[in-house]
Amino acid sequence: MDPMAFFEAMRETMSDPQMKHAATVHLPIALSMLGVLLVMLAAFLGGKSRAMAWTAFGAYVLLIFIARFAVGTGEDAHNDLNVAYAQINELVNEHEEMAEKVWLFALGTAVVLLVGAVTKARVRIASACVAVIISIVTAMWIAMTAHHGGTLVYAYGAGTPVPVAVPIGEAPDDRHDDDDGEAAPADDPRLVHFRKHVKPVIETQCIKCHNPSRLRKVANLNQTTMAGMLEGGMSGPAVVPGDPDASWLIMAIRHEEDLEMPPDSDKLSDEVIAAFEQWVKDGAVWEPLTPPPPPVTDAAPESEETHDQDAL
Repeated sequence: MDPMAFFEAMRETMSDPQMKHAATVHLPIALSMLGVLLVMLAAFLGGKSRAMAWTAFGAYVLLIFIARFAVGTGEDAHNDLNVAYAQINELVNEHEEMAEKVWLFALGTAVVLLVGAVTKARVRIASACVAVIISIVTAMWIAMTAHHGGTLVYAYGAGTPVPVAVPIGEAPDDRHDDDDGEAAPADDPRLVHFRKHVKPVIETQCIKCHNPSRLRKVANLNQTTMAGMLEGGMSGPAVVPGDPDASWLIMAIRHEEDLEMPPDSDKLSDEVIAAFEQWVKDGAVWEPLTPPPPPVTDAAPESEETHDQDAL
C-alpha cells in the first residue's frame, strides 16, 4: 500500500468524529486483555519478579489514559451524532456512563499492582492474586461497554448517516401517532420507502435463494434478516448502512464486480435499483419479512400405479 495513501486515509479517519471514535475505542479492549495476561503471569511467578509487577502496572496506567482518550472521542462523536430520537440518545448517554467507569477499574488494578511492586515478595503474591480478579472484572466491564456500543451501531444505526428509532430487524409496536402529536417510528418515511419499494423485491426476488431454510444457501448469504445482511456472505457484507457503493447487494443488482442479481432473470429496473440505493443510503431501515418458502426437496416421482389409484 502506498504510504501517502495510508497517511491520507488515517488523516481522513481522525478528522471524522465517528471514525475517530471507532478507531480508538478498540485500544482499551486490546490493552485490557493484554493486562489480564500480564497480571496472571505476575501471579504465576509468585511474587519473585518485581519487573513483571511493574510491567503490568505500566499497562494499566496506559489503559487509564487510553480509556480517558476514548471517552473524549466518544463525546465528540455524540456531539456530531445529531440524533432526533430520544430512545437512541438515552442509550448513547448510558453507553457514555459505562465508558467513564472504565478508567476507574483500570486505576483500581494499577493501585493493587503498585502495592505489590513496592513491597516484599509475600505481599506481592497476595496483591497479584487480587489484581487477577480486578483485571478480569475490568476486562469484562470493557467488553460489556464495547457490546453496548456495538448494539448502538449495528442495531440502531447510531453513527450511520441516518439512525433508526427501533432496533434493526424489530417491528415497531404500533403504527399511529404518539399522544404528543409526533409521528411514531412506524411512520418514518424511510420505513414507508422500505415497505413500498424494497421489501417486496427482497421477498419475491432475493430470499427464494438466500434464506436459511434452503438446503444449501447460495454464497452462504441469508437475506431474511438484517443481521444476515450485515454479516454478508463469501464476498462481504451485503449491506453497509449509509454506503451503497460498499454494499455487495447494490453491486449485484447494478451488475458490477462480475455479479448479476437476480440470476437467470432480467436486470432490475433503474427505478428499483435507485430505490435500493436510497434505502441503503438512508441507513437501511428494516422490518421483518414474510417467511421464506419451505425448502425444496427432491421428491421421488410417483409411479404410474399411484397415478392410476389416484384416478380411481
